Amino acid sequence: MRKASVIVLLIGIVVFISCKKSDTTAPANATPIVFTGLKMSQDTVKVNIYDTITAMATGESLTYTWTSENGLGTFIPTANNNLVLFAGCHATDFVIDCQAKDKYNRTDTKKITVHVIN
Repeated sequence: MRKASVIVLLIGIVVFISCKKSDTTAPANATPIVFTGLKMSQDTVKVNIYDTITAMATGESLTYTWTSENGLGTFIPTANNNLVLFAGCHATDFVIDCQAKDKYNRTDTKKITVHVIN
């Protein structure tokens, strides 16, 4: 039993060492992330009414992460990766953060304030 445990441990170590992490270092000619900002389709939004927020960014294979600083509100992702629908659950100002990340794990973040009214 002890011999089998040692063999399994050695196999595990060899597998762990041989697994190379994917290289996410950006090459010198990689397109930089240029995140110019966020825009909404309206200046103010009524409670529980969705509005579109658009991230204006360029880069390689960008993905976006959307969050509300107070943790409230509802986000609905769209098929277009840089657009999200947002609705506030009560009348206040919501600060929305959007992080753009490229295939090399380089990131940039922008904020926008959503004015939600009754």
